[in-house]
Amino acid sequence: MHLDREAQQQRFERLEQDETQRWQLRDTDWVNWARYERFQETAQQLMQATSAPQREWLLVDGYDERHRSTTVAKHLLAAISNRLQQLPQAVSAEYQQGAGKFEALDMDARHSKGEYKNRLATLQAELAQLSRRAQQQGISTTIVFEGWDAAGKGGAIRRLIHPLEAKNYQVIPIAAPTQEELAQHYLWRFWRHLPRDGKVTIFDRSWYGRVLVERLEGFCSEADWRRAYREINEFEQAICDHGAVLCKFWLHITPEEQLQRFKDREQTPYKAWKLTEEDWRNREKWDDYLQAAEDIFANCSPESAPWTLIEGNQKQRARLQVLETVCERLRAALSA
Repeated sequence: MHLDREAQQQRFERLEQDETQRWQLRDTDWVNWARYERFQETAQQLMQATSAPQREWLLVDGYDERHRSTTVAKHLLAAISNRLQQLPQAVSAEYQQGAGKFEALDMDARHSKGEYKNRLATLQAELAQLSRRAQQQGISTTIVFEGWDAAGKGGAIRRLIHPLEAKNYQVIPIAAPTQEELAQHYLWRFWRHLPRDGKVTIFDRSWYGRVLVERLEGFCSEADWRRAYREINEFEQAICDHGAVLCKFWLHITPEEQLQRFKDREQTPYKAWKLTEEDWRNREKWDDYLQAAEDIFANCSPESAPWTLIEGNQKQRARLQVLETVCERLRAALSA
């Protein structure tokens, strides 16, 4: 990502004048700017020395946001397409995936487009500031997403990470355990991904698979999943006792909404791959998953790590609910 010396100076000056973004500018940035020519010469030498077929450097003009984003996206698309053409055709692997709490949700609630855009910008700006303060104070954040297939977890996660610094968060998508992971206690593969102090980790699916899919599909014994409620509570209490923020979200949609989203995926070329026979099969077990979810809320909702049920029939409303909750929990942790 390249900026000429004058453009970099202008960007630094804008950051200095913006109270919400000023924290991004360090004293050393101006020191390094004064050495611009030396940095540029060194960068050129680095690219010449480390470029080779299949791993060339791409020099991108970073002045215009749209230009740099589309340039990188086109390059990634071309690289992935070229690589796929070299591979034998294969089928992509897909993730394995009581009504009391759910009855209280207002599944018909909606936000207008204008309200959504304005509130989204406000919440993302607040999250940027709160996460920066949490980083400075060494407060880590762990965020868990569970819920129905096609409930909008991916979209909520994208809006959540947008205002965060890329180096300060990671998203962990949870699939079926590997052979290495099966050889350990089931919580091991989650424990090793917990964030360092000041960092953020987002789990797309989580340790609750033990009392959801593993319970309902018979991947563990009844004694195993019944014991898991206590193990999960102790695991989460250890996270909270360390001073970390823990947010747990269940994205809820109605069966009718899920069916419509499944059909929409079928008809959308770049989304069709997400829909598998397993997704359709899981719909047939809707009531069983509903009861398993209710059991989770009943057994694993201590005051230190409560569940937040998200009304997900309108994706925009769900995204705002997630952002509002994370901001609220961060504010509480920072004022403690």
